[in-house]
Amino acid sequence: MWKPHAYYPATGVHPYDDAIARCRVAMQRGVIKGVLWHQGESDSNAQDGPLYEQRLTGLIQNLRRDLGVSDLLFVAGTPADAVIARTPETRYVIEAIQAVAKADERVFWVSAAGLACKDDQVHFNTEAARQLGCRYARAVVTKQNVIPAAP
Repeated sequence: MWKPHAYYPATGVHPYDDAIARCRVAMQRGVIKGVLWHQGESDSNAQDGPLYEQRLTGLIQNLRRDLGVSDLLFVAGTPADAVIARTPETRYVIEAIQAVAKADERVFWVSAAGLACKDDQVHFNTEAARQLGCRYARAVVTKQNVIPAAP
């Protein structure tokens, strides 16, 4: 759904177009330096997973073009451990994120390993969201992938 003009009937929105519109409003008073991306759970299946690398690369290219920011920083987070545990196809999304980061010096990835979910086993709980935010910040500041140390 994250491509120009794509409509997402479940929410009644055009996710990409709406994001671009919001960014353009923000750019009237500031500068867009980067994007934090944490999506992929719905692509963690045998049909969509193998296409994730191509789709993610296209998304980044489209964002850079449509926002007029050719060096836009892009930091992508991996899915939660709970998602990985119940959906083996999540490996496609993780491998794609890592491959895109390896191919583009302005793309980095952040591991969500060890971060707890809410009861829905998809979304991070409050403490995990804070920790993830710190990991994202570290990636932006250091311009490096962030992989937490093993406990």
